[in-house]
Amino acid sequence: MKRAVSGTILTLLLTGVLIFSFSLQPVEAELPGVGEWTSDGRIELCVHSFDSAPSIHYYPYEPEIAGYIFAWVDLSLKNVGIEKVSTNLLYAYLKDTENYLYEGVIVLSPKEWQLIDLPPGETLRGEIYFEVPAEAIIDEFLWIDYQSYIGIVILERARAIIGNVKVSPVIGKSGTIFTIGADVDDPSGVSCVIAHIQKADESDVDMVTLTDPDGDGIYIGEWNSTDTDHGIHYIDIIANDTLGSEDEKENAITFRIDNVSPSVSNVKHKPLSPTPNAKVTTACTVTDEFGVKEVYLYYFIDESGSWNKVLAIDIGNSIYEATIPKQSENTTVQYYFEAFDNAGNRQENPIHSYTTRSPNIPLWAIIVGVFIIFGLPIIGIVGIIYLLRKRRHGKEDQHVLPEPDF
Repeated sequence: MKRAVSGTILTLLLTGVLIFSFSLQPVEAELPGVGEWTSDGRIELCVHSFDSAPSIHYYPYEPEIAGYIFAWVDLSLKNVGIEKVSTNLLYAYLKDTENYLYEGVIVLSPKEWQLIDLPPGETLRGEIYFEVPAEAIIDEFLWIDYQSYIGIVILERARAIIGNVKVSPVIGKSGTIFTIGADVDDPSGVSCVIAHIQKADESDVDMVTLTDPDGDGIYIGEWNSTDTDHGIHYIDIIANDTLGSEDEKENAITFRIDNVSPSVSNVKHKPLSPTPNAKVTTACTVTDEFGVKEVYLYYFIDESGSWNKVLAIDIGNSIYEATIPKQSENTTVQYYFEAFDNAGNRQENPIHSYTTRSPNIPLWAIIVGVFIIFGLPIIGIVGIIYLLRKRRHGKEDQHVLPEPDF
């Protein structure tokens, strides 16, 4: 509900009672702000925070007027008198910079304030919602009861601005120290900045207080992730100003806790039976949920006495290859792979080995070889001798003359 206010004198007729004017209150510079208590001798009032949104959280309420939003005040009310206070005779208003009043329309609290009597010494806390134009600049909260005018609370016009949220590293394992940072600015000054670490299901893991050591609006803090579960985690940043207003940046950034080592499998080399003076290509398959950082091949030659380290190359499809130089005959080579993921987890496979040997020649190949080396020349010589002898006998037959026929 919207009502006009003229000048510095406010006259509100509520339940037939004339309420005191603004002139009876302290000057504006001395009026209480958010987070401060004020009292009329019967009731103490404290506004904890002030905020606005297009709709009410967790309830299916929407403003009745187009172009309006809900503004709400989170407050505590304490009976400091000697008689009970009927909450159904309490009235709350917001005033904007154009001197218009907006009356509270919805009360959300553990109890229905409008239906109870607040005994002496008791305190209620809840939220009062107001329908206000989206462009309105609200600067005061007024609280009035049927007997007296309690007072005005100066509301903050702007909330803290949270930006540039960072976390480093973006992936680690249990025990990794993460640095969390955020830029926070607020016209009234920042009171505290908290980083809430949550799991994917929004259950809380831990919280870290961020500080501004250099006074430049950059708030940072460190968090030790010891005993934190594997998986994706989220960071919410909550900033409070000196007037008690709060701003939250939900799921501002994500990071990963990787407590599982990479998998190393399908280790092999080719050729399967290396021969002397031949290079050997070794390969393996390495996978990890949050990424593989590096893979190394270690190989040991029986004559060297030390392990040699070679960076394996990713050739695609999670396959990594590295080459072992050629070796002399009867040399035994042992090798294994070592893999690291992006969180620093390490894994290695059992040791494999091979020995370089000259190729074994089967018996049939030896027989064929001997035949080729010795048999074919002999056969050739025999054939040549046969052809020469045959040719000579043919010439002798041609020189024999036939006897005359008398």
